[in-house]
Amino acid sequence: MKKVAILIVEDEGIIALQIKNSLEQKGYTVVAIFASGEEALATITVSKPDLVLMDMKLQGQLGGIETADRLRKQYHLPVIYLTAHSEENTIELAKITEPYGYILKPFNQQELYIAVEMALYKHAVMEEKARLMQELQVALDKYRLSEEALRKAKEEAEAANRLKSKFLAVMSHEIRTSINGVIGFLSLLAQTRLDDDQDE
Repeated sequence: MKKVAILIVEDEGIIALQIKNSLEQKGYTVVAIFASGEEALATITVSKPDLVLMDMKLQGQLGGIETADRLRKQYHLPVIYLTAHSEENTIELAKITEPYGYILKPFNQQELYIAVEMALYKHAVMEEKARLMQELQVALDKYRLSEEALRKAKEEAEAANRLKSKFLAVMSHEIRTSINGVIGFLSLLAQTRLDDDQDE
């Protein structure tokens, strides 16, 4: 089974190393530690994490919330916030980025492990749901095409049936007209006295 790769974006070096050690003790792989959102975004395609642990206050121009929002929108990565900030407006801003978790510092190893496991599980469920929705959409599109083909075939069959009925009506009329003439002459002949040569 592939080890889960985790990216840590934390500008306090000692805390970042503590997080790294805690994660590695639980069997996770820490692919990188960055102090700024810019660094994380610049190398995200190289580090290829399965999950990102993000501090909200970072070095550089991009804060944790902006970085997390870009990671979610561009790379569909799950993010867990690790922060000392629990103010209501900070939490409201964090909600916009749809985080997979929000852990207040200081935290213990078990809290971190549970948050990581729940985030990974939720992300796997969301990915599977998205895959199934895509398959369903493909199936619906095929069904619509099949339904359209059936409707078209039905219309063509009905049109052919109308043409056949019209053809038969015309032919019936033409044959009846000719036969009526023959029947009329035969009836006239039957009422006429004929000599032996005429009868023959």
